[in-house]
Amino acid sequence: MVELEGASRPVAVGVGLYFLLLVIGSVGNVPLALVAAQVVFGAIAIGIGALLARQAGNSRLIAGAAGALIGGGLAQFGWLLSGEQLLNLLASLLVTIGIGLYLFLVWNAPRASAE
Repeated sequence: MVELEGASRPVAVGVGLYFLLLVIGSVGNVPLALVAAQVVFGAIAIGIGALLARQAGNSRLIAGAAGALIGGGLAQFGWLLSGEQLLNLLASLLVTIGIGLYLFLVWNAPRASAE
């Protein structure tokens, strides 16, 4: 089964921080919080992608999920540095594909029987 061993707490904190910064930036009209949220988004994508890459072994699906997440995170940072909107779209698309592949793998993983 595909698991992000030892990463559930940091990932949860990162996702929580992302949404907190997003809300502060949007509701409070704080541009710096929105930029920080985008940095956290890219870092989370690259971090989860790297964790998956370490577990990929011979699995093309895990490697694909890892590559999509890492590519999405890098595209996110490229967008932040350049302002090129196409990179923002690419980042969102790649991260969505990476998460989708990961969820597919987790959903279809063999279940351990409780015997």
